[in-house]
Amino acid sequence: MFNLLRAEWIKTVRNHLLTSFLIWMLPVGFAVLIAIFTFAGFLSETMKQIPSGFSAGFWTQDMVGIWSVLLTFPINLFGRMMPLAFMAVGFAGEYQWGTWKNIIPRNRRPALIISKLVILTLVVMLSLLITSLILGVGWSISHAMHDMPYGPKLDGEVLINFIELFVQTVLLGFISITILGGFAALAGIMTRSILGGLLVAFFFSVIDAMSLGALMFLRSLLNLPELINLYQFTVTYNLDNLSHWFLHGGAQQVVAPYFTAQLSMGASFTILIIWVIGLVGSAMAVFQRQDISS
Repeated sequence: MFNLLRAEWIKTVRNHLLTSFLIWMLPVGFAVLIAIFTFAGFLSETMKQIPSGFSAGFWTQDMVGIWSVLLTFPINLFGRMMPLAFMAVGFAGEYQWGTWKNIIPRNRRPALIISKLVILTLVVMLSLLITSLILGVGWSISHAMHDMPYGPKLDGEVLINFIELFVQTVLLGFISITILGGFAALAGIMTRSILGGLLVAFFFSVIDAMSLGALMFLRSLLNLPELINLYQFTVTYNLDNLSHWFLHGGAQQVVAPYFTAQLSMGASFTILIIWVIGLVGSAMAVFQRQDISS
C-alpha cells in the first residue's frame, strides 16, 4: 500500500499543468493579490483602504475564512469546482491515459481507489492549509506596513480559541473534500471520460448544495410539508449542523419552514461517514466489475 501511495503522490505532483491551474493557483493567487494591494497602498490613501474589502481585519477570521469556499452556501457552488475538477480528472484520466491497464494486473483494485483518493484529498488539503497560512501572515504584514490595526492581539486565550476553531473547520473541510473525492471517483469510473467525469461530478455537487431549494419546491408542488425533512440526510445540512454544534453547542434549528429535524453531533458525523462509505464503496463496486482492457 505504501508503494501505491508513493506512486500516486509522484504521479499527481508531477502533473504540473493540472496541479498548477486547479490546486496551486489558489495559494499563489492569494499571495499575488496580497502583494499587489500591499504595494498599491503606498500610492494613495484610497488604494490603502482596498485590502479592507478582501481582509476581515482579523487574522483569526482570515485564516479560517478560506475554508468557506467548501463549506458555505452559495460560495461553495463555485469553490468546490476546482478541487472537484482536480479529483475528477485524477480518476477519469486513468482511463484516457491508459495507466490502469498496466498496473491493475499487479495490484488489487480497491487499493488503487483508496490510494488515489488519499493522495488527491491530501493535495487539496495541503493547498488550502498553505492558502490559510498565506492569508494570515500576508495580511498581517500588509497591515503592519501600512500601520493599520489587525487583531486580535496574540495571547494564550486567543491562541487556544483559534486552534480549537481552526481544527474544527479543517475537520469539516477534510470531510467535505473526501466526499467530493467520492463523487469524483464514482463519476470518473462510471463515465471513463474526463469530460463525462467532470460533468457528472459537478452535477452531483450542485444537486447537493441546492438540495434545500429543490426540496422546498417539491414540498410546495406536492403539498407535502414533511418532505423538507429529507434535507437532514444531505451532505450540506450535516456539515452546517456540525459547524453549528462547534460554534454554538447545539443543533441548527432555523433551516426552513416545516423543517423539524435537529440532529445530534454524532448523528451528523454518522450520516457523513455513510456518505463517504457509500460513494467510495459504489466506486469500488463499479470498478471491480469493469473490463479495463475494453
